[in-house]
Amino acid sequence: MKSKIFLLLSAVMLSGLLVGCNLDTRPKGSIEVSEGFQSVQDASRLRRGQYSYFRNANYGTLMLIGDIQADILTPLGSSSMYQWEPTLSEDYDIRDMWSRQYYAISQANAFLDHVDQIETSTDEERKELNQYKGEVLLMRAVYYYNLALRFMKDYEPASAEKDLGLPLYLTYNPGAKLPRSSMQETWNQIYKDATEAIKLLPAGGKPMPMFITGDYAQAVLARIALCMHKWDEAIKACNSIIPKYALANSVKALNDLWTNDNSTEIVMKPFISVNEGSKSMDLGYIGYGATSKRYFPSYLPAQWVLDLYEPSDYRSSVYFTKKNIWSSNVEFPDVWLYNKTPGNPIYFTKEYSNYVHAPKLFMISEAYLIKAEAEAQSSKNKASIETLNLLRKARGASALPNGANAMEEVKKERTREMIAEGGRLFDLKRWHMGFDRASSVQPNAIDAVNKVPGTIELSKQADDKMFVWEIPINDLKANKLLIPNW
Repeated sequence: MKSKIFLLLSAVMLSGLLVGCNLDTRPKGSIEVSEGFQSVQDASRLRRGQYSYFRNANYGTLMLIGDIQADILTPLGSSSMYQWEPTLSEDYDIRDMWSRQYYAISQANAFLDHVDQIETSTDEERKELNQYKGEVLLMRAVYYYNLALRFMKDYEPASAEKDLGLPLYLTYNPGAKLPRSSMQETWNQIYKDATEAIKLLPAGGKPMPMFITGDYAQAVLARIALCMHKWDEAIKACNSIIPKYALANSVKALNDLWTNDNSTEIVMKPFISVNEGSKSMDLGYIGYGATSKRYFPSYLPAQWVLDLYEPSDYRSSVYFTKKNIWSSNVEFPDVWLYNKTPGNPIYFTKEYSNYVHAPKLFMISEAYLIKAEAEAQSSKNKASIETLNLLRKARGASALPNGANAMEEVKKERTREMIAEGGRLFDLKRWHMGFDRASSVQPNAIDAVNKVPGTIELSKQADDKMFVWEIPINDLKANKLLIPNW
């Protein structure tokens, strides 16, 4: 008998959730997916669900865990990720990253498979549908980008045709099991989705939009182009959005950005509320105990990170805070903590922080960093330093000299600006850099941190296989066509 996919017409549908079932008869109150796309109003309802998947796939501490594996933290406890243990292939967070992105991809595919079948009667309706299609194409590009950063090697044009990519699911077929494509095919698809989305989306220009705009799509394209060594295209994409979004240029403005999620820098900020979609963003960087009124952080900033900032740099007093901390019932005074996720008071449900923030999916400061890196990679050293200095000036830091090594300064500035946002491991991979955690402990915390072998003294070469995450073991077992990374 014929297998069909149905869309439940219930409160679930009103949030846009597509449900796939293999049934011989229709469940009561359900229709086929294709029948759920009969009007622009149907597409509008289903669009809401797409934004729910998009927020869930790009938000929360799951997006930050790559930093644990890198060199910017020192732990007060133990962590298999921090210690680079072989069991990372069974890590729940890595498993959830893989499954969350692919689930969102399947839902995006269901939308894209059917949105073009809707008939429109006016140009305005067609424009509206094209916008929705562009939004979901961009979402799919972001999902595959998230996976590529984590589960693939760094892109190198000379080997991309033979290096392993991702299984590319481009239509809705929940039962399908595909082999891995090549790295080149994967990045080509990501690039294609992003560039097609740009053609369909309204430009944007106003900070903090809840819905995807052409500006956010340009920001995503800049990230993609940087990874694909398309230096000129990365620069062009950044130049298209930089003039529209003002950098925070004071301690007050930076605090407003990182505490209140409010800034002219924010290019994309999906909706959340206390009751809808909110997530804690604390990876254990603060760890305030409301009962004890003490701080029990899980991770501390490495000393070398703190040393990157000049006294005049506004970021040093916003991104970090000094507290007395506790470990093993011992108090350690004047220890620096990361403070980029203190919690936005409008989302508190009690008198103390729950560390919830709105998802800030792209800030214009990153466009300056992408542009400067692309300029450095294309031997435009003077231009790269000038771009960095624009950002540094806004942050209260001194200007770099024109003769400075542009690429080295890019690495330092990206670390200063984007510290504790989850991207350090992937920056190291892109730069083909290993690390050495020696001398990473703050002096006031030497007796507080975990000194188990394989932690604070760990060093890794740039070609270590575990810079690339392994596909979750359950997925490897379920799909025998998948070739493991390790």
